[in-house]
Amino acid sequence: MMPRWAIWIDIEGFGKLYADEARALKVFGCLMQGVYRVGSRGFPTAPDRLFAHHIGDGFVVLSDFGCATLDRPICIAIALLRHVASTGWFCKAAIGEGEFADIRGCYSDEIRLAAGSDGHRVSMGEGLLTTLPVMGSALIHAHEVSRKAKGALLLVASSERRRLPSCRIGEPQDTSVLAIDWIHSEPEGVRGLQQRAALEAPSESTVAAAISSYCASQEVPADWAFNTKCLLGIPNETSVSHERSWKRTLPIL
Repeated sequence: MMPRWAIWIDIEGFGKLYADEARALKVFGCLMQGVYRVGSRGFPTAPDRLFAHHIGDGFVVLSDFGCATLDRPICIAIALLRHVASTGWFCKAAIGEGEFADIRGCYSDEIRLAAGSDGHRVSMGEGLLTTLPVMGSALIHAHEVSRKAKGALLLVASSERRRLPSCRIGEPQDTSVLAIDWIHSEPEGVRGLQQRAALEAPSESTVAAAISSYCASQEVPADWAFNTKCLLGIPNETSVSHERSWKRTLPIL
């Protein structure tokens, strides 16, 4: 059986954003809305149905089954990144593969006995312990990939190049990963998903301008700004010709 794919997506600079709690929760709500709409409207039924779990300021989105190419997770990640970009804040996404399973069987009898009927809430006297009863290498691998380069990027292991759809691909300094240009790439299926899921789809120029504004107003680290602009094809006065930072893949046959 092929391993399941997982998308790890979380909000960039969320700690700083949380200084404005109302705005932070609005951006987080936008990400949650996007995940929900992709699952409920984009891919609502088996065998294409999705599973998602909230972790901190992000989500892991999982397939039901593995697949020969990474077309679907790439389209989903691009659609979600664009949806959140409509707020003027940005996410990073990464794709990995592996196993994912219910781990409640490893809970002690004491914990299982104290858990409610849904198994997610454990009473601690008048307090409460909430659990995430799933875990697996799919999430671990996706999270590891996300740490390979800074920026509002969509990352995938470079070993998966042949399984990617036709899109603009940048090469970060860490050659173990590739960066998909989620602003300018239009792999087959992404527009249809955006329409079915009723997701925001700002224009290329709008997103590029928003990223430039974000970099100027939020005093982001220089390497974050450089990677984001260079790998997403946004002109940057501090970079050498950004056209050399990406390559175009051939369609998968």
